[in-house]
This record gives sequence, structure tokens and C-alpha cells, in this order.
Amino acid sequence: MKLSRPILILAILAILSAAYLYWRDRTEINTVQVAVRRPVTPATTQINKQVEDPSAVPAAPVEVNLFGTQTWAPPPPPPPPPPTPEEIAEQLRKNPPRPPPLPFAVTTIWRESGITYIGITANGQDVIVCQQCTLPGSVRRGDTLLHNYRLDQISERSLVFTFLPLKIKQELPLGEMP
Repeated sequence: MKLSRPILILAILAILSAAYLYWRDRTEINTVQVAVRRPVTPATTQINKQVEDPSAVPAAPVEVNLFGTQTWAPPPPPPPPPPTPEEIAEQLRKNPPRPPPLPFAVTTIWRESGITYIGITANGQDVIVCQQCTLPGSVRRGDTLLHNYRLDQISERSLVFTFLPLKIKQELPLGEMP
């Protein structure tokens, strides 16, 4: 049996390429075996000690959220630095603290025997204010209402209260009396 020259060349090339691939696979196996034989590190010795000594306390597992929420929004800007004491003092000079509005409203005014009685409501409570009356539960000058307001002055036109936490006077107008 006689083979033609091109077929003979192709057969030799096929045999050579098969030999090359066989040789290449053998060298990859050797490099993989070499890669598996790596030096012992402290982490692997600790694992080996834990395997040898089951009473050893294992380290706490680290929780990893593989499917955490993600967003395309940029992170928020950092918070501004806290104000310095000088800045706080300057703000207090520009805007001094003010008392809240008076929680009182005048509901009624009447005169009887030369004494003026003023009915006010304070947070849902009705109170009678007078200068010289002897009514039980009435409020006179110097009495404290709602723990924060002291009645300082009673006049024909207004009641003057002092907001005790800030020591600021506030006036409650009574309106026109007939």
C-alpha cells in the first residue's frame, strides 16, 4: 500500500500535534500538583488545630449579604461641622430667645360692688382673676399659673404676666370695657 505524499505529510503532522498536546497536558498536571503543594500558613495551621482539638472555640462567622440593596443615588453629603461656641454666642445675640405666645384668653369681664372680675381660660381651665376678691380658686397678683407664668399686674386694660424660665414680661390685653 502506497500513500500519496500530501496524505503522508498530513498523517505526520497529526501524529506530531497529538504528541505535542499529550506533552502539554502532562506539564499542566505537574504545575497543578505543584500549585497544590503550597507552604503551610498560620491560617491553615489554626484550621488544622481546630480539626485536631474539637473543644477549641471557632471564630464567629462573618455574615455576608449577597443580595443587599443597591442604589444608583450618590451617598448623602457629610453633615456640617458643629457650630463653635463663638458662633452659638453670635446667634444668641442676633436672635435672643423669646417666650412662647401666652396660652391665656380673656373669656369674660364684669364688675360687681366696685371689684373687677376677669375670667380667663388657660389650657382648658377657666380661672377668675381679681385684685381684691375673696372667691375660692381665684388668682391674684403674684400667683403662678401653669407653672411658668406669674401674674404681675392687673389693670383696667391688660394683665401682665412674667414667663419665669426667661424672666420676660408679656401683656394680655383685655379689650374695651363699657
